[in-house]
Amino acid sequence: MCDLAVFCLLCCNNSWFYFPKLKLEEESLQDELSQLQKKEQAAKEAVAKQEKEKERIAAEEERYWREYTRYRRDLLLAEDQYRRSVFLCYPSRICANNLME
Repeated sequence: MCDLAVFCLLCCNNSWFYFPKLKLEEESLQDELSQLQKKEQAAKEAVAKQEKEKERIAAEEERYWREYTRYRRDLLLAEDQYRRSVFLCYPSRICANNLME
């Protein structure tokens, strides 16, 4: 008998007969660990993909607000320019309309 067998017989209270069962349990746990590691890696990849999507959406939102602000400023400038041109062309009519209101 090898030293390991003697050690198991002495220390494990004659549980040498359970050694194959423990070996199978260890293999089963190793397989489960391997599967969990694969799931963890898949989850990490999914999170990384979602982070990229989040960054893309944030950049798109920033572009939207910049464009919106530019169009809004252009609209306000156009309205202001229109009001000034109408006032310059018809100052008495505008003044009369303002008095009626």
